[in-house]
Amino acid sequence: MLSWSLEILMIPEHTSDWKGLARGAGLFILVYGMAYASRMASFPGEEVLHRLLTCWLLIATVVAALELSRRHGPGWFGSAIWLASSVAFIFLATRHGPPNAATILALKDLAQLSVALILGRLLADRIDSGETLLAIGILVVITDLWSVSVGVTRSLIEAEALDYFLLNFPVLGEARTGYFIGTSDFILAVVYIRFVSELDVPPWRWRLPLALGAALALAGTTAIVLNRGLPALPFLVPAAHLAIPQPIRLGREGWKLIGAGLLMIAGMAWVLG
Repeated sequence: MLSWSLEILMIPEHTSDWKGLARGAGLFILVYGMAYASRMASFPGEEVLHRLLTCWLLIATVVAALELSRRHGPGWFGSAIWLASSVAFIFLATRHGPPNAATILALKDLAQLSVALILGRLLADRIDSGETLLAIGILVVITDLWSVSVGVTRSLIEAEALDYFLLNFPVLGEARTGYFIGTSDFILAVVYIRFVSELDVPPWRWRLPLALGAALALAGTTAIVLNRGLPALPFLVPAAHLAIPQPIRLGREGWKLIGAGLLMIAGMAWVLG
């Protein structure tokens, strides 16, 4: 009866389920602190190089943290606790006494990563085939391209509000914070990591996180070099499918899903003008 109740609530039955979550959060906090401390040192190179190195370090840290969290399965209960704790700490830090900007931003990132972990698992648990995953990947790429070009992301950029949805990180060797990859990109990364973890092919499991990290790094590098916002999902989705150790093809159901998704995107575009 207890086992059945725990399964329904998705509450971890043993403490090892919390280890991956704690390690992922600990890794992020450690690297974030080291990056923040680097502003006391003198880094050679131009500002662009500092931003590039910071972007690569952030992406590597987050992908590793998500992989650690996935490996031990934090569960819905653990993910919710992580999210609630991050939000509570942010609230208390801003409500009582002078807030420490670095602490608040670090906790903001932890809260965003918790959202990515929870939503990623929610989506992944409802994907029952590689065909569905491929169809969703195609749709999110189209949506991302539209959003950055003329849609929601473009509106956030023009309103100077996009930073709230991006993960921040202390720029190496500089006394400022940069904003890099979006939370939604990591949500899809969790979906792919979760999907491959169910394939029972251990030698291939690290290939996917490496591919995801490389794709996000390429997107971030291109955006920084060109000094403009770019969608990351057109980089991430092809890399993920190249790394998945089984061929995935679209059938009738996949094309139906894509058609329905395109109609929804067209409706959104029409409503938003």
